[in-house]
Amino acid sequence: MNPSRNWRLIIHGRLPAPLNMAMDETLFRLCADGSGGVFPAVRFYQWEHPTLSFGSSQQYTKAVDLEYCKNAGYAVIRRPTGGRAVLHDREVTYCVVARVGEELGNSIQETYRLISEGIIVGFRDLGINANTYGKEGAEKGDKLTYLPCFASSTKYEIAYNGKKVVGSAQRRNNLAFLQHGSILLNLDSAELLKAIGARLESTTDPADYMTSISEVLGRSAGFEEVVQKIVSGFEKRFGVSFEKKDLTEREALVSGFFNEAKYSSQEWNLCK
Repeated sequence: MNPSRNWRLIIHGRLPAPLNMAMDETLFRLCADGSGGVFPAVRFYQWEHPTLSFGSSQQYTKAVDLEYCKNAGYAVIRRPTGGRAVLHDREVTYCVVARVGEELGNSIQETYRLISEGIIVGFRDLGINANTYGKEGAEKGDKLTYLPCFASSTKYEIAYNGKKVVGSAQRRNNLAFLQHGSILLNLDSAELLKAIGARLESTTDPADYMTSISEVLGRSAGFEEVVQKIVSGFEKRFGVSFEKKDLTEREALVSGFFNEAKYSSQEWNLCK
């Protein structure tokens, strides 16, 4: 593995859900066709409003309680990546985009492993001795597709004392990949269940199989602190330096198109 001298770092504050997803898909598409900016690119961001995102192949009628989310003021969005539902609020969201077969591996599992290793180094600097699940991963709670992303863990996802601490999902083709990840700063398991239409008395409490940064540390941890540690973890693990570069003019134009034409539309978000 011969890492590039510089990786690209993009840090955004609280943005609308459609724009967040549009930016990530834009980076993936332009990385694949070779017409984007510098890659690998790692983007960290937050959400303008609490948002329930669900996987690209999920049926929204089983993944989301639309009425509850509307009444609670939550945005609802279908991700370009797979996986299950996640309630984004008090968290750090990351997006990693790179070419297949370069710094971050040739396969889904290899990419998961390498990205997890970088995050784990950052977590250790933060004071969290996390690790990855073994060969078979772990399945907690009810094996039903409507349960949240943190209800199941695949090989190389990150856990602390057996509880999942980072939920991730991928999209890839033969040229590039996009990996999303949700790192909870705080956990409100009851609210998560309400947003996906599940009742605590009918399913396992998510707090039994997932945890948050603040719970593990025993103190509050903010977005900036966690991002700084993870960036440092990537630098140490891969021997690279980050150069902060926002979207290029072309990337901004393309993401604006996806924002309006795809991720703001019911045809995409409620298509299944």
